[in-house]
Amino acid sequence: MYTQCPRCGAMLADPGRDFPCPRCGAPVRSAGGGFVADEDAMGPLASVHMSAEPGWKALPRALQQLARLGAFALFWVALALCFIALFVGIPLVLGEAPESDLQAAFFILTPAPLAIVLFSGPALAAYHIFLSVAIIASLAYLIYGERRKLFPLLSESAARFRSPDRRSALGVVQLPQVFLAIFFFDIIFALILAFTNTTTRAPAFETYPEWYLYFTFASASVYEELAARTMLLGVPMMLAYMLAYLRRPPPALGPAGAWPPAGAPMAPAPPQPAAPPKLAAPQKPRPDPLVDGTVGDPSTRLVPKPADKQVPVASTPAFVAPAPKAPPVQGPGLLFPRLPEKDQALIPAPTRRPVIEITEVDRGSASSRRFERLISGEATMMVDTAVPGPLPAAVPPPREPRPAAPPPGYRPPPTLNDYLRSRTTNGLWGYILGGGFKIGPLEAFFIVGSALMFGLAHVAGWDLWKALPTFVAGLGFGYLFLKVGIHASILLHFAFDYLSLGEGLLPGAGYMDVLLVVLFTIVGAFYLGHYTVLAAKWFRAQIRPAEGTAESR
Repeated sequence: MYTQCPRCGAMLADPGRDFPCPRCGAPVRSAGGGFVADEDAMGPLASVHMSAEPGWKALPRALQQLARLGAFALFWVALALCFIALFVGIPLVLGEAPESDLQAAFFILTPAPLAIVLFSGPALAAYHIFLSVAIIASLAYLIYGERRKLFPLLSESAARFRSPDRRSALGVVQLPQVFLAIFFFDIIFALILAFTNTTTRAPAFETYPEWYLYFTFASASVYEELAARTMLLGVPMMLAYMLAYLRRPPPALGPAGAWPPAGAPMAPAPPQPAAPPKLAAPQKPRPDPLVDGTVGDPSTRLVPKPADKQVPVASTPAFVAPAPKAPPVQGPGLLFPRLPEKDQALIPAPTRRPVIEITEVDRGSASSRRFERLISGEATMMVDTAVPGPLPAAVPPPREPRPAAPPPGYRPPPTLNDYLRSRTTNGLWGYILGGGFKIGPLEAFFIVGSALMFGLAHVAGWDLWKALPTFVAGLGFGYLFLKVGIHASILLHFAFDYLSLGEGLLPGAGYMDVLLVVLFTIVGAFYLGHYTVLAAKWFRAQIRPAEGTAESR
């Protein structure tokens, strides 16, 4: 038997299992696990006869594929019966609930559920309509959201007559697989209780009217998922991510006015090396009056210099009187600051001097000359305090340097909104409605925590024996909530609660029960082992991450 490579089209010998193409390396799926239409084959399991593997290997593989395909199809048939039961129960609830005294409650999921609001009558009937719409919308959203990948997957499975790939992330594949794994655990746990003669206590469902069972199971499918998955898994996980973001160190920044490097990690800046010590400025030699003469007057030098040009050099040093120093100017052109009248009275009498300000304007130029006459006894001194031109404008304060354009590939540090959105492909709605998460340590912690609370909440109405199976079921519900969404966990819960009501609508319900239990138990063992292996690999990758990557399924 031969199989065609999907990439290069080469016809290759089918060994009975999936294998890489020896020519192009593309993965090639084998038809050895299902029915093969072959003229030379004797019987439906043609792959067993045509496979290159021994019969003791090929036959179990083919039977496994056949059982998985049958269980996959039978699950959706059972789910269709559950929806038929849902439609049957709607008129019963609407007809009898308004006149009944039975109540329903909104509660907080704790080990002892705390009721918040009690209601009955027409409010209960209206609430059942909401529950029915939520369940139907969950199925519609599951099919519509995966429609582009669903129909090619089903077409390929029908063409090869084999079940879809168990590693597929589609909700239509994960939903029946998780259901079968939990179903197998429940059957094994029930057998252990029966063989050990353990006394169990369960609610007396037979004492309630039929319409109340339809309502109770629909309410458990929707409200318990909102209370356990959204309130105990999604919202606490969002708060934990917010706390982790706030505790992150600030990003490392470069020098002032520079952008941090592209993809700079959120870490404190490394210590900068100490600047080298500044060297003292070299001291200039003191001028020699015999050689250099008086500063600024080359005519007093004894030794001429080329820079002196035509200036005569004295034969002997001449005495040069020091140049008069200009009087210090304070304020805008005033020799002394003018004081107010109240402050002038505080100056002692010998030091008080009347000040007369005279301003003379030269109309032939743009400059103004300001004079101040100081009169003190017999002496009168005129001081020229000319200001050539207008006063200089005020110097603006220095501005901080602006950073240059960001370098290519630069990404600013993520905001809180970006950080929360990066954890799921569904954005902020993912923390409310689930879906799009990768299973990490934090996600696993909250899955286990919500499942534990979910199991303990059933002890009050049932018994202590109910805690373990509901805990395992809570793990499956939480897994589907994070990977697919709350609509998948609602459908899974609905399938467990309404399965008995759907089977009761068939004329041969007993035979249907036997068929479901036998087939679901056989195939469920395979899927429980599949998820157990994935969980073991995930734990191993968390403990020793250097040896491999974690599988988040």
